[in-house]
Amino acid sequence: MLEVQSYTSNDLDSKDPEERLLCGYALVALDRLIAVSSMDYCLPLLLPDPQSFPLIEEHDLELDEKLKAYGYTGRMRITATVARLVSDTLTFLRCCQLGKTQQADYVAVDSSAQDSLGKLLRLSEDKAFLNCEPTSMAISTLMALRSSHDRRRSGPRDSKDATALWSIASMTLEMCLSASDFIRYHGIENLSFIGLCCVWRAALPLVSFKEFQISAKELETLRSELQRFSSCWAIGVTFLQHFDELVDLRNF
Repeated sequence: MLEVQSYTSNDLDSKDPEERLLCGYALVALDRLIAVSSMDYCLPLLLPDPQSFPLIEEHDLELDEKLKAYGYTGRMRITATVARLVSDTLTFLRCCQLGKTQQADYVAVDSSAQDSLGKLLRLSEDKAFLNCEPTSMAISTLMALRSSHDRRRSGPRDSKDATALWSIASMTLEMCLSASDFIRYHGIENLSFIGLCCVWRAALPLVSFKEFQISAKELETLRSELQRFSSCWAIGVTFLQHFDELVDLRNF
């Protein structure tokens, strides 16, 4: 378990300001990635709000036109910005899984997540660097939110909920297949772990959505690239095991 220590030590104070920022951004991104990649979404956020972010000014993580990807620190700042935006979704998912009282209702959380993803996609039209870690994290969490909500329903699907679910499922499938194409032609080493982890975690609720059409060829493609991911990172082994179980369930 990640434990956040005090950041007032002389050692950190002596670091270059850019190194301190990079450390702060990485901690926020890692905290969210741990929650996103869990199988049941029950892990708590250790840095739940901007007030708890170490080494970062609260106003530093805003999704707007000023986003720049200059250098590794700039790219990590963008990932941390989106990591902050998915906080409410991850907190909502955890409360649902644990049966806890929600501080916000589903409609509000879904609307906020959709707005953030929409803004991210609009910005990515001119800023291609947003198409890796940030977008995959936003899509993955929204896919998890809507599929979880759908599983908890006690009656027929609301037409608006159904449209939203099919929309994010289509987006998730497109993301997974695009990542698969990129990996086949350029190699897995050219994509970040954060981006790939979010992509393949999103594949699980996608495959569990039995009414959403995924061809046998597409399933084969997803499994092949997920297997490649599992050969590089241990979490992929868990993803692959769940993927195979869900594909078997689709066939019943």
